[in-house]
Amino acid sequence: LAARMMIALRDFWFYQGYHSEAYTWGQKLFPSLDELDTILTGRFYGYFASFAWIMQNMPEAIHYFELSIETLRITDEKRYIAWALLYAMGATTNYQSRHEETLGFFHEALQLFEEVDDRAGIATLYNMVGALHQRMGNYELAADAFRQCIERSRQNGELRRVAINTMNLGKVKGLQGEPEAGSILLKEAGEIMQKIGFRYMLLYILTSYVDLLVEVNLYKEALVVASAYFSLSESLGMKIQPWSMDALNRAIDQIKKHLDTDIYQSAQTYGQSMTLERINDYTLSITLE
Repeated sequence: LAARMMIALRDFWFYQGYHSEAYTWGQKLFPSLDELDTILTGRFYGYFASFAWIMQNMPEAIHYFELSIETLRITDEKRYIAWALLYAMGATTNYQSRHEETLGFFHEALQLFEEVDDRAGIATLYNMVGALHQRMGNYELAADAFRQCIERSRQNGELRRVAINTMNLGKVKGLQGEPEAGSILLKEAGEIMQKIGFRYMLLYILTSYVDLLVEVNLYKEALVVASAYFSLSESLGMKIQPWSMDALNRAIDQIKKHLDTDIYQSAQTYGQSMTLERINDYTLSITLE
C-alpha cells in the first residue's frame, strides 16, 4: 500500500517541489521491497530514480532507472516498460555520451505507447525529445518536439504539460535569437502555472527569464529574477540542477560587467526579498525594450 501511494503521489511531489520528502519516503521502503510483486517493484524503482535524479544523486538515479527497465521487461507490461524508458530519458539527456542511447529509448518507448494507445505517454515523450535536442543544440528539432507536446497535451486536457512545454518553447525561441517571441511564450506559460498552482515550475521558469533578459540587455531585471530564484530555491528546499546553475553563473558574469556596485546590490536585495507570487507577477510585468 505504501509503494502504491508513493507512486500515485509522484507527480504531486515532483511538480510541487516536495523532492526531499518523496526521496526520504522512498528510502524507507527499501527494506520491505521483497513484499512487492515484480510490477510494483519495477515501478517503485522508477519512482525512486526520479527523485534521486532531481536530488542530483546521478549514479544512484541511473542505477535505479536501469533497474526499473530491467525489472519491468520481465513482466512484458508494455505501458509500464514505456514509462520506465521515458523516465530514464530524463537522466541520460544530461550526458552527451549517452545521447544516442537516449534516442534508442525514445524509439522503443514511442512504439510501446502507440501499441497501448497511451496518449499522455506519447505527449510526455515529445517533451523529453525536445529537451534532448535542445541540449544537443538542435533548436529547430527541439521546437518541433515541444510544439508536438503542446498540441497533444491540449487535446488530452493536460494543462500542466502545456505549461511546461510552452515554457520550453519560449526558452528555445530565445536561443534562436527571437527574444520577443520567447517572452510572449514564457508569459503564457507563467499565467497557466499561476492558474493551476504549479509551484515547482513557477520557480524553474525564472531561469529562462534570466537568460532572455540578459540577451536583451535588461541586466538589472535579470539580476532581480536570478536573486529571487537563488533565494526561493534555498527557502523552499528545491535543488538547483547543475545545468541551471551553469547557465545562471554565466548570466551573473555578464550582469556584473554591466551594473555598477550600488545598482547591483539594490537589485540583488530586491530579488531576495520576493515571494514566489511576487517574482512571478514581476516577470509578467516586464516589457522588452
